[in-house]
Amino acid sequence: MTVLRPTRVVIDLAALRHNVRLLRKRIGPSVKLYAVCKGDAYGCGAVAVARVCEEEGADAIAVGDPDDAVAVRAAGIRLPMLAYGVTDPLLAGEMAKLGVIVTIFDHDGLAAYGRIGAEIYAFLELDCGFGRLGFTPADIDAVASELLRMPSVRLRGLYTHLAAVDDPAAVAGQMTRFADMAVALRSRGLNPPERMVASSRVIAAYPHLDLNAVNPGRALYGLLEGRYADELRVRPVIRSVESRIIQVKDLEPGMRMGYGGADPRPGSPIRAAVVPIGFAGGFPRNFRDGTILVRSRRAPIIGMMSMEHTLIDVTDIAGTRVGDEAVLLGRQGSAEITPGDLATMTGLEILEILPRLARGLPRAYVDVGSDGPRSASGS
Repeated sequence: MTVLRPTRVVIDLAALRHNVRLLRKRIGPSVKLYAVCKGDAYGCGAVAVARVCEEEGADAIAVGDPDDAVAVRAAGIRLPMLAYGVTDPLLAGEMAKLGVIVTIFDHDGLAAYGRIGAEIYAFLELDCGFGRLGFTPADIDAVASELLRMPSVRLRGLYTHLAAVDDPAAVAGQMTRFADMAVALRSRGLNPPERMVASSRVIAAYPHLDLNAVNPGRALYGLLEGRYADELRVRPVIRSVESRIIQVKDLEPGMRMGYGGADPRPGSPIRAAVVPIGFAGGFPRNFRDGTILVRSRRAPIIGMMSMEHTLIDVTDIAGTRVGDEAVLLGRQGSAEITPGDLATMTGLEILEILPRLARGLPRAYVDVGSDGPRSASGS
């Protein structure tokens, strides 16, 4: 974080350590843990997160953006790394140079990796009913035939993405298709050692589907909700969003305040404050009865957020001055704006709004556990 900008998102690496240990305990030592670091580790910083996961005994990490893979390797982190499918076949050669376990999800990609000639490790992604990436049951015969002619492509495993996790019948149907495709491949002489279908909510709700590898994402960062959060007591890694007031002034009655902001106290003067954070940091422009904590009280947001500024009403918060802390997420004294509060105010799910903020704002890392502070670093 630059010292010239008072706005930051605080990333709690001690919470991340807790979550990795909790997941490891939940799945047991015989199941491989692929810690998902896609989206720059849900905005928390792929390098910082991968380093903690390595220290806490994760077996591998999974990334989406190839640039994250480059950054993690440049930081000296040597964990095996699965790259999800995000590139087209023309880039197969470049992907192979990264030294990652690639995802092969269609015939064009399979042919492209086969043409490289150099040894490459891969997962096959199977489409069992999600409708996005992956081979379908109708593809299996051709896939097996192609792979048997490609000794340089070494299969590490099979995975799928389960849709409709809230519907046990849908999950059961998808698992039947996954098992059938795995059996079909095995009957043709292809039996990769790892099977992976369990993302965070599947780990929480269907422990029998851990198989021998899992790839949790939102649980790793404490982004579970509802019954899944009750089942896996993870801690939020995106701990707070903090700034400081840069101006306080009195506004005369009848002034129209901010973009689209009507006078919130018609006929009365208003004490207003400006916080240097806006929609460029990941917030939506419109809040629903949005508030920011100042001096442990909720100050209403006036009008829409600007790109880099937010106007708040501090008339009822005596003593507010320039330099006071402003908290958009997290605790301040006895008051708190929770992730759920923020989701309600922004109209976005926790899974969307928190990573957006973590990606859009300067990050500060803290790593304080029961054994005292650790050095916290990352990018």
